[in-house]
Amino acid sequence: MRIAYMILDAGVGGHVRSAITIGKNLVSKGIEIIFVVSQLQVPIDMDGGKYEVIKLGKHHKNFVFDFILLWKLFFILKRRSEKIDLIHAFDLHSYILGYFLSALLRVPCVSTVCGGTIKYHYPYTKPVIVFSEELKETMTRKLGFAESEVIVEPARVEKIAPKVFLNEGEFCTRISIDKHLKRIIMVSRISLMKFSSIFFIIDVIENLAKKRKDFIFLLIGQIENRGVYDSLTKKIKDVNARHGRPVVILNHDLASIAAECLKFADVVAGVGRVCWEGMSLMKPVIVIGEMGFAGLISPDLDRKQLKEIMYYNFSGRNIKCNDYDKSVKETSNIIEQILDDVNFGKRCGKFGYKLFTRFYDVEKGVKSYYAVYSQLLNAKKKQKRDNVLYPLFGYMILLGGRLRMKIRNIDKYYLRKLRWNLFIGFIF
Repeated sequence: MRIAYMILDAGVGGHVRSAITIGKNLVSKGIEIIFVVSQLQVPIDMDGGKYEVIKLGKHHKNFVFDFILLWKLFFILKRRSEKIDLIHAFDLHSYILGYFLSALLRVPCVSTVCGGTIKYHYPYTKPVIVFSEELKETMTRKLGFAESEVIVEPARVEKIAPKVFLNEGEFCTRISIDKHLKRIIMVSRISLMKFSSIFFIIDVIENLAKKRKDFIFLLIGQIENRGVYDSLTKKIKDVNARHGRPVVILNHDLASIAAECLKFADVVAGVGRVCWEGMSLMKPVIVIGEMGFAGLISPDLDRKQLKEIMYYNFSGRNIKCNDYDKSVKETSNIIEQILDDVNFGKRCGKFGYKLFTRFYDVEKGVKSYYAVYSQLLNAKKKQKRDNVLYPLFGYMILLGGRLRMKIRNIDKYYLRKLRWNLFIGFIF
């Protein structure tokens, strides 16, 4: 079985790493994976030639360039020494090109919607795999997908590999800290989407720094938005100046081995993937969303709240509003409790690990993916595909986004309103 994994939009972030992790682990099932990427910044290590990478360069979201790209991909995949059996698309650009490629190559196409929210009726081939119940409910109740067309499979994170890139001493030297300091670590893209959660945790850290000096906060992340990065570095500089020491350290050089760096954390904080990676290492994990503190993964956590955190994909969307100052103090107190009570931290870590192995370990997820692929290949002719107009609408959405267009509603299959700026977006 040979599958083309298409990741054309994103260069960094959790969903890119999820796609890579799923693909690499499917190799153990005897599946050959071909990664088709554009501006990918997350490294893909070769594994004995069992999968390969086709790098297309940076795309332009331009109709002419994409038409050329479509045919370029068609001829690349058509000339494979062994035929491509299936296409798996992981972002909007890939959904659109994957739709047409699957028709040209006469192979099935399955899509994964990696985010937690969705506004439009896509992808355009069925079935669709999603990571959360929240997303399935949105797609079935608001966007007209049938229950049977949307499959929930949250497992897409592997246990951190035993190989050591850095030992503890080298790690501390790399970021210039005292080895005896306790470490709170967050891994996040430096982007507009993550702005609120990053600035919130820094306020928490500053509150904690008023009470103690035996810790450091390390933020590891690749820069996606220069404006956010500039604001962030200024805030960090101000915090460190007020306390006369490096309370917060921002490092993007460690981004390629960020998951391995979590081994050296006393507390892991963040959203989504970093939480599961921390849980896989038995670290106490704090979920920080746009509205602030969303929960500590602990055996003492209310089961209803835990279900909400899982339902919303560890995004923090379970918290709809917050008293900001109160949330900052609460989070600061919880981190302090973990730092002071080692046994409490271990209890949280063990509970998180059990949760991880049950729901998020990719070894569980590859079984679901293998089953979906097998089912599709056994019933090629019956795969459900949207009308060709839908991916063309999706393409206009992609281009119109350059002009910050706003589409208020999409009904079950059609755009209710097609504004003038959408037409201008399509032209440009």
